[in-house]
Amino acid sequence: MKHSKSILNLSQPISICIAGKNTISIKALILLSKEYKYHKLYCLPNPNDQGLDDWQPSLKRLGIELKIRIVQIEELYEIENLLFLSLEYSDLINISKFKSKKLFNIHFSLLPKYKGMYTSALPILHGEDYSGVTLHKIDNGIDTGEIIDQIKFKIKSDDTARDLYFKYLDKSFILFKKNIDSLINNSYSLATQSASHSSYFSKKAIDYSDIKINFNKTAFEVHNQFRAFTFREYQMPIFQNWEIYNTEILSDRSDTKPGVVILENNIFFIISTIDYNIKLFKDYYKYLWHYCQNGDHSSLIKIIHNIPDINLSNSKNWNAIIIATYNGHCNIVKTLIKFGANLNSTNKNGTTLLMYALSNFQHSKDSTIFKFLLDSGCNSLLKDNYKKTLKDYIKFNKCDDLLKFLN
Repeated sequence: MKHSKSILNLSQPISICIAGKNTISIKALILLSKEYKYHKLYCLPNPNDQGLDDWQPSLKRLGIELKIRIVQIEELYEIENLLFLSLEYSDLINISKFKSKKLFNIHFSLLPKYKGMYTSALPILHGEDYSGVTLHKIDNGIDTGEIIDQIKFKIKSDDTARDLYFKYLDKSFILFKKNIDSLINNSYSLATQSASHSSYFSKKAIDYSDIKINFNKTAFEVHNQFRAFTFREYQMPIFQNWEIYNTEILSDRSDTKPGVVILENNIFFIISTIDYNIKLFKDYYKYLWHYCQNGDHSSLIKIIHNIPDINLSNSKNWNAIIIATYNGHCNIVKTLIKFGANLNSTNKNGTTLLMYALSNFQHSKDSTIFKFLLDSGCNSLLKDNYKKTLKDYIKFNKCDDLLKFLN
């Protein structure tokens, strides 16, 4: 790669915009607001950011909370001393519209490999042992700009697309912290991307509306297909109407046609492939959460031994004990605790079990589950992300009958 050095210009106050989503943009904006607040900060959330935390936190909500100006992209075009950082920003950037040339992106791959889409799935599908995150200048191509810095990391043999995505989030913030001063000071080096081993994938590379597992492959390739499509907040791979949460390549050689079910029980399938048999583990979480919502204790008992992590959350970031508590099913809560449910579970907003029990009391007027959780050791002093305690919510909702249990 051809290297060039940017001209050094010791830091004066400039304009910095964080554009994007999820914890990488959140952590970056928090860092800037604490340690770089002498610069003028802007926040550009993705267009679909409604200001509400989901399975990932909202950049728009944080910008409002930190009193950082939230802008439309058109407002940035005329700012000459702008440092623009795309951290999972969803739209393509037209650099010709910007007066500033300090436009940067952190891409979730080890460029020049995997430009474009689906960088959490495709490296796994292709059996890669490594991936990385890349800080590069934005040009008018798709992830083709000159490279400033990279972090390479290993993809484990059982990492799913979700696991890989969270590694990207963690490593990209490390990359951001390492390079933010050089970006501000114009003291970074640039390296042209190599044409060798370069690859690009568009939206058409994977059709997530029609995911099919091809068993006419080796066990390694089949294993990688299941891993690549496992991202619980978006989709789970399906086999014979069962969601599959994990796979295991067996030492048994396949001696029948690929895709044949050799064995099925309540826990797994064993399927033949081109070379080795593979075990597919059935996912019971949708049943767990359904039974906790509806209070079906007898059905819960039948499947609870098939749940590898009782504290796993659904797409709303509610786990089993939160669901059961909110719906007032005390017998289910007791069973979940016996199986290791976390008494201090919270959602993304920090809402505690006792706060959910308060919500149940509001519509049921039954304090049984509230008192049981207190007696079981739930911490009543925890604050949520809005710095509110259980007592604050009890008083606000005029549920003073519950205060006697806190004394």
